[in-house]
Amino acid sequence: MLRQARVVFDAPMWAFVVIALATYLAVAVRIVRRSANPSQGPAFFASALATIVVALGTPHYAWYYVWLIALACLAPRPVTLWVACSGALLDYEPHTNGGRLVFESLMYAPTLVLLALEWRKLRVSSRDSRRTLR
Repeated sequence: MLRQARVVFDAPMWAFVVIALATYLAVAVRIVRRSANPSQGPAFFASALATIVVALGTPHYAWYYVWLIALACLAPRPVTLWVACSGALLDYEPHTNGGRLVFESLMYAPTLVLLALEWRKLRVSSRDSRRTLR
């Protein structure tokens, strides 16, 4: 993901690390402060944090993505399953640097879309649950 960010923004590495840590901490604080929802157990939150680590950590080997499959089995989330399976795209070695950028974009663009859809779904469901409590 860092390579795609550097195409759009010419930022130093420390800026990316700060953004990644801030994202991880924001999600972790949100999880801790969130009210207990029976449909979202510890596996759901663990998969959220693990997906962030793998997606923002941008490992260079496909086997780093495989351990997310166990969390995807315990808490089925499309974004976790996508990130776990998209690691296979790292094994493809295109002959051009632009080709590599395309394959990495295929890994991370759907991740962002799936995260946005999941965030929207969670927001709507939490809003509906607040309405039923009133």
